Amino acid sequence: MVIAHREELIYQAAKKLRAITGIDPGIEMADQRAHGVGFWDHPMIVCASKDTLRGRRLEKFEASDFGCLVIDEAHHAPAKSYSNIISHFKGVPLLGVTATPDRHDEIALGNVFQSVAFDYGLADAIRDGWLVRVRQDQITVADLDLSNVRVTAGDLNAAELSAVLEHEKVLHEMVYPTIDIVGDRRTLIFCASVHQAERVAEIIDRHRPGSARSVSGTTPSDERARIFKDFGNGEFQFLVNVGIATEGWDDPATDGRGVQCVALMRMTQSRSLYAQMLGRGTRPLPGVVDGDFTAEERVARIAASKKPSMLVLDYKGNAGRHQLVYASDILGGKALDEVVSKVKEKSGSFDVLEEIDIAEVEYQRKLEAARRARVIGTAQYERVTVDPFAHLGIAPKRVAWWFAQKPASDAQKALLRKNGVPGVDRINMGEAKQLIDKVMGSPSEKQAKMLRRFGYDPAKYDRKGASQIIDAVAANGWKRPVEVAQ
Repeated sequence: MVIAHREELIYQAAKKLRAITGIDPGIEMADQRAHGVGFWDHPMIVCASKDTLRGRRLEKFEASDFGCLVIDEAHHAPAKSYSNIISHFKGVPLLGVTATPDRHDEIALGNVFQSVAFDYGLADAIRDGWLVRVRQDQITVADLDLSNVRVTAGDLNAAELSAVLEHEKVLHEMVYPTIDIVGDRRTLIFCASVHQAERVAEIIDRHRPGSARSVSGTTPSDERARIFKDFGNGEFQFLVNVGIATEGWDDPATDGRGVQCVALMRMTQSRSLYAQMLGRGTRPLPGVVDGDFTAEERVARIAASKKPSMLVLDYKGNAGRHQLVYASDILGGKALDEVVSKVKEKSGSFDVLEEIDIAEVEYQRKLEAARRARVIGTAQYERVTVDPFAHLGIAPKRVAWWFAQKPASDAQKALLRKNGVPGVDRINMGEAKQLIDKVMGSPSEKQAKMLRRFGYDPAKYDRKGASQIIDAVAANGWKRPVEVAQ
């Protein structure tokens, strides 16, 4: 049984499962009943609404009839509305799937799920060619003042945020530069309130007649479905929505272009919400990465497609005390806060992952320079032996007993001295090998990644050579110098 909390998610799950398994799932939602179809009068797969599964509608399903209970958008699972359902199916293996495993209320998903079976972030999917690259542009809105907006349940208070964003001057300051930057890109816009969404669509329509429509929870379901279909067919350019296209919505991209821009005209402190909004535009066009391709091939196919990247628009003003989330926060992955903060300072349009990689290299260079300065200072002023591992910025690994008993050979020490490594007189053979591997070995993973980004083959360089190439690229403003050959 698959459980979801919105109509669109239920139909989407049923469609995907039908395509994968060839089994027609039963739908348990509103006036639809899952019983009465399939084998033994029961479908083998049921897709159900969590709001429908209560009372007799829930009791008619026997837990023993199911081999797995799947909760879509599983970050909602700790909510009370799910507890009765999960209790009813006690003993059935429970699986949760979500792109955003954190919650505003900080209730741990561990209260529902025992462990993380698989973790795969947006940045990983982009690097592996499953999603398109993300470019970011920040629009400064002079009259956008969030300093008096309170925080409620871990995010900006919805009513107070809406009041700020519904201000007529703020609306125009957001829309006008958006139209200029977007160009002819098919654009999905997120707003904080129905009134804001309607006004944004009206203002856009005034400048580009017939190009914008708005949709929200108040839009009748049949009209909402028609609007989404028309947007997918490319009949209008701007779809302005309030919370409808946040979770689980798949753009059909039947016009061959897909969502090319996501404009976040509502600010948030929630990584979960931001990732949901960002993810609506990162999917490649249908068929581009379908098939048995390597990660490199998928990346190349996306780059050559009609949708090589997606533009995300963020809006900045006076944020006051609020630490708003931006694309760099989501795609930073395991990058240090110092690295992410450096990227957040950038302005204009830029590739987020590329700038994260560059900022990380620059940060490590500064760290290494400081470390070497400390080592030199220690050697000069305290007259102690310089640690060769500290000099190279690596930690020594455990050495096998046999190698630990033998001092480094004269040849090993001579090679290390030639490459500027101090303090090699008292090291053993195993330690010398580690140091030589560092100095002369193949490029590190980070070096290799940077080399590939700028069109160099990592296999052709050792670590020192890779460092020289990266230095040349950095000195050229992070552009490949013509004079540097492979």
